[in-house]
Amino acid sequence: FNAMKENQHLIIFDLKFTLIGNGPSLLPLKALANNDDYLASILSFVPETYDDQVLFDYFYSSHIYFQPAHLGLGGFSAFFHGLPVITCREPYLQKPEYSFCNSINSELYEYCKPMSFINSIEKILCKYESTPDYRYSIFKQAMSECTPKQHLSRITKALMNI
Repeated sequence: FNAMKENQHLIIFDLKFTLIGNGPSLLPLKALANNDDYLASILSFVPETYDDQVLFDYFYSSHIYFQPAHLGLGGFSAFFHGLPVITCREPYLQKPEYSFCNSINSELYEYCKPMSFINSIEKILCKYESTPDYRYSIFKQAMSECTPKQHLSRITKALMNI
């Protein structure tokens, strides 16, 4: 987020981030936001929740699902809500869920390269502008390519590569 602050003049979209969870980055991010007006204006914090309706409301009102470290099942939830995903291209963190990521439904940014993250955001937002029914196309793809049988196959392939 510091990179976003430093490069805010390059960002062509009005961005807001809702950070959901109580992970290890929560306190440092809150400290950043508390000490900087720009970051405070784009960041809001919500405690972790497992309430389906609350999560649905966040997915429904969002434009991008961002998972900084490992994609996990949250990525599938995003795809089934028609949300594109941004996550890092870190080969040691990749799980079976990465096999569903493609140039339509996701952007993988280079780990520890903040401008790569910013570029990923802009690419996704440009897809919204250039692709009619962008969210629906992601949802439709999830419905056809994320069946339990296909996911089990991805998990099996991942385990065989360990």
